[in-house]
Amino acid sequence: MKAYRISDITLKAALTALTLMQAQGLLAQEAYPNKPVRIVVPYAAGGTTDIAGRLLGQRLSAMWNQPVLIDNRVGASGTLGSAFVAKSAPDGYNLVLGGGASHGAYELIYPDKAPYNSLRDFTPLSMLTSIRYVLVVNPAVAARTAKDLVALAKAQPGKLNYGSSAIGSAPQMATELFKLTTGTDIVHVPFNGAGPAMSALLGNTIQVMFASAPTAAEQVKAGKLRALVTASAARAPQLPDVPTSAEAGFPGVEMDSWSGILGPAGMARALVTRISADIRKSVEGDDTQAAFAKIGFDRNTSTPEAMAEFMRVERERVSRIVREAGIKGE
Repeated sequence: MKAYRISDITLKAALTALTLMQAQGLLAQEAYPNKPVRIVVPYAAGGTTDIAGRLLGQRLSAMWNQPVLIDNRVGASGTLGSAFVAKSAPDGYNLVLGGGASHGAYELIYPDKAPYNSLRDFTPLSMLTSIRYVLVVNPAVAARTAKDLVALAKAQPGKLNYGSSAIGSAPQMATELFKLTTGTDIVHVPFNGAGPAMSALLGNTIQVMFASAPTAAEQVKAGKLRALVTASAARAPQLPDVPTSAEAGFPGVEMDSWSGILGPAGMARALVTRISADIRKSVEGDDTQAAFAKIGFDRNTSTPEAMAEFMRVERERVSRIVREAGIKGE
């Protein structure tokens, strides 16, 4: 009878176990999803981000033949719901629709409060949308161009107020970038949402704000606000006559808001590839682009690698704005 060493038996058993585990993992991924999938939208129901998330959920549900549940977990600039996903099992059944505030700005402004590190604790799957922001002023402000506003702000430092939907939001980052670029002093007044901030701007409680292009266009066309510049590399289709920051003489003042789907850290590579491809395929049709455009979004899907790189670069950029502008949490 042939004698086997203990080490040989142990090695063979380990290899057999590893092979079985890999096979089980592949089978699980091939069967994915075999139960409902949850997409956490860490913002209020009815908002544009929520609408985009529900649109994606409908498309994925039809593709997967499984329910895709939209779970609105609101709070702390989107980090409350995102933290739930970060702590979930990396099996693809709990995903989050994140963005610049929930997965970037918040943890840079509140480093002691942030419940996670976006680059370490999540698996990027695909970008989903982007939206342009337009600098608008109350008509009482004596500025018809961005250069007029800069001259006015320099002549009256600290006299003009600007609003944002929250600390760490894209409107705040855009305005602080504008201030750093132009050397102006405009005072920040944060609000609890874009709606209250817009109401304050219309009432001249604040005078300046970067608003999403669809919202800005509605008020500009009604003659209630004046648009000065678009903080993007391209003009907003809703306001095609408003120049980009570069065209207005302020290159680099660009701050598109973004959203994308992420899962917990540690997801299997094959599962990441599968979900990412399905996200991109589910929203590739013209009807989906039209639906996104209706709420002011541009479709902006990506590979997992491209999203990870975007988040890394964007974090460095926002970190510089937070540091140089001296932005502190309240």
